[in-house]
Amino acid sequence: MTAAIDQDFKINFLSVILIIFLCLIWPLSISLLFEPPADFAPAEIENPVFVFYLPTIGFQLIVFFFVFLVSRGEGSGIVALGYRNFKLTHVIYAIVFLFASLFLLKIVKLFLDKLDFMKFHDPSPLLPQTLEGRLVWILMCLVVAVNEETAYRGYLITRLNKILRSMPLAIIIATAGFAAGHLYQGVGGTVLLFVYGLMFVFLYLATKSLWPCVIAHFLHNALAIFVQMPIILPPFC
Repeated sequence: MTAAIDQDFKINFLSVILIIFLCLIWPLSISLLFEPPADFAPAEIENPVFVFYLPTIGFQLIVFFFVFLVSRGEGSGIVALGYRNFKLTHVIYAIVFLFASLFLLKIVKLFLDKLDFMKFHDPSPLLPQTLEGRLVWILMCLVVAVNEETAYRGYLITRLNKILRSMPLAIIIATAGFAAGHLYQGVGGTVLLFVYGLMFVFLYLATKSLWPCVIAHFLHNALAIFVQMPIILPPFC
C-alpha cells in the first residue's frame, strides 16, 4: 500500500543528509547527550519551561525549517507531503484513531510488562505544574506534532520509499528513527512507541494526509496534562 502523496521530487545530496540526520543523528543524540527525564525527581526540574519546553520548541522549529528547505529544493514542498485539502473528517479520523490506538497500546504494554528486559522510564517529571507551564506545554505539543509527523511520516517514508523502492522497508526505518527518539522512556517505552509509530503510518497511508496524524499526535501529548498516558514527546527534539 502506498500513499499518493509527494511522488514528484528528486533526491539530492541534502536529501541524503537530512535522511541520515532524522534516522540516526537526531534520535541517538538525545539518548547520548541528555539524561533520561526519569532520572529526575519532579522537584529537581525547577523550571521545565526553560529546561525542556522552550529548547524543544526551538529545535523542532529548526528541524521543520530544514525539512521545508530541503523538500522545496527537491522540487516538491511541505504541502505535497500530505497537507492538501484539510477536511473536518480528518478531525474525526484523528479522534477515532486516538482512542483505538490507545486501546491497542494498552494490550501491547500488558504483553511487554511480562518481559523482564522491557524497562519503562516514567517521563511524568516533564509534565507542567503551573498554568504558565501548561500553556507552553500545549504550544510545544503542537510544534512537536507538526514537525515529527512532517519529518517522520511525510518526509522520511516518501523519500526512503523512492530510494529503497520498498515501502515496507521505508516504513520500518522511518518508524525506527521515530522510536529511537524516545529512548529516554526505556527499552519498553521505545518498543511501545515503535508500535505506535506503525499505527501512525497506517493512518497516514490510509487517509493520504498528515492532518489526522498531526491532530492525533497533538491531542495525545496535550491531554497528558489531564489524563495519564504515555508521552510521545522526546526532550529537545
